[in-house]
Amino acid sequence: MNRRNKLLISGLCFIFTAATLFAADVKEKSVKIPGGNKVVIVGRISFKTPIDIEGRRKGLYAEENKNPSTYSMGETFKPVWEFEEPFYYTAKIDADGTVTLDYARCRLFSTYQDFFDVPLSVKIVIPEGAQFVYIGNFEYDLDYALRIKGFQHYDEYEKAKKWINRAVGKDVTLVRGELNFIKAEDSKKK
Repeated sequence: MNRRNKLLISGLCFIFTAATLFAADVKEKSVKIPGGNKVVIVGRISFKTPIDIEGRRKGLYAEENKNPSTYSMGETFKPVWEFEEPFYYTAKIDADGTVTLDYARCRLFSTYQDFFDVPLSVKIVIPEGAQFVYIGNFEYDLDYALRIKGFQHYDEYEKAKKWINRAVGKDVTLVRGELNFIKAEDSKKK
């Protein structure tokens, strides 16, 4: 291999490495500090038993897609987070000082056709002046048909502090929100 080819290969390796580092840096500083009447809700959605994505893809003859399976919440379903990853959802605080999360939409193959919803059904009381509010891990036990067999909510506050600091790119104050789970009959009255 001549010197020119070695330089070309070295240059391409450098560009690839720099691009990879830049991409990682963008992800680490992907959450902005909210302003005005907004708050960043921090939490996680997980599944007791991992969903067999590849088995479902083969069974449905779904197109080979390298995109990860994701979940989202809110009316626009943006942004999205990979399964099992923490979420950082910027929400507008209602006049009564709360934020309500009704459900999350989970996309198996990151397409709009292959999805299922899991209920969150929670009204969060936002502490005065809070910018980052932690709400815990919502863990669902699903059967193969993706019906909910069980639900558990638990605390990962120490992990969440590390997650949000990394996502913002600096130390921020993360406070726990007061969660009030909404019963199914209460949501039907709306």
